[in-house]
Amino acid sequence: MFVNNLINKKQKNQHYYNRIIIDAFSGASAGALALTVMLKAFTAPDETVFDEYSSPHKQLWNSLHTEFGANLSKLLEEANEQEKMQLLLIQYAQHLQEQAWVKTVNLERLLRRDKLPFDIARMEHDPSILYLKTYEDIAARFLSPGEEGYTGTLNPSGFLVESDTFACSLSRLNPVVADGRKQYQLRLEDKANIALNDALRSFIHRDMRVFDIHFNALNEDELQRLPKRWYRLHTGEADTQSEKHILENISHKSSWQTISATAIACGCFPVAFRPVLLERHRCEFGENL
Repeated sequence: MFVNNLINKKQKNQHYYNRIIIDAFSGASAGALALTVMLKAFTAPDETVFDEYSSPHKQLWNSLHTEFGANLSKLLEEANEQEKMQLLLIQYAQHLQEQAWVKTVNLERLLRRDKLPFDIARMEHDPSILYLKTYEDIAARFLSPGEEGYTGTLNPSGFLVESDTFACSLSRLNPVVADGRKQYQLRLEDKANIALNDALRSFIHRDMRVFDIHFNALNEDELQRLPKRWYRLHTGEADTQSEKHILENISHKSSWQTISATAIACGCFPVAFRPVLLERHRCEFGENL
């Protein structure tokens, strides 16, 4: 769609987008991991993507020429450098998705038919139908920025706005307890209140983690305005000591490990995959949980 809009923008009576930006991602099940791969492609692409002498760079342009032919050649004559970069990153994101979900995932790997070291029927080692390491391999291959973190320019194409939101739905095996008995104290001397008091306590299995991503350094005033329950990432210093909020650097390896682990946990629906141990912070649950 993006390429066709650029191709048609010189034609009369054609509606087109001269700029496309993304400000929110939301994923459920395996879709969260697929969106994380796309988020990583746009936020922190491999440096070889823009190296015109590298094989990946040449392969991406060859793929674009194969798909769009002469129309692409005409477009490139009129496109500015940012538009060319965006075209390249779209193809790069598409290439990563193909590598992850076409080349990596298949039934043989999900069912682990080969090299089974245990009896699946007994479920002693991996209590699930499908093999979780398939997801973990995707995260390790396509989402890790390396030991030193990401050192290149973040969001180089401008596809993502300065502040983006990425939400992952989660199913908890260990429920969160929502207890309103302290806030709404009832007189237990009154027997009629016993049942009402019990109804003020609930177990919640449905959960969500929201990443609040900023491509600038947040100051103290901005931190006060933002929701404290969100997992905030920015380009400034990380604050790992505060109990009131979460603040990490988007370039650090640990930040992408957290995003990857959350996306994997989102895709691990019960029985199909074994549960994922996901570290959470007290501030993510608000004051009433």
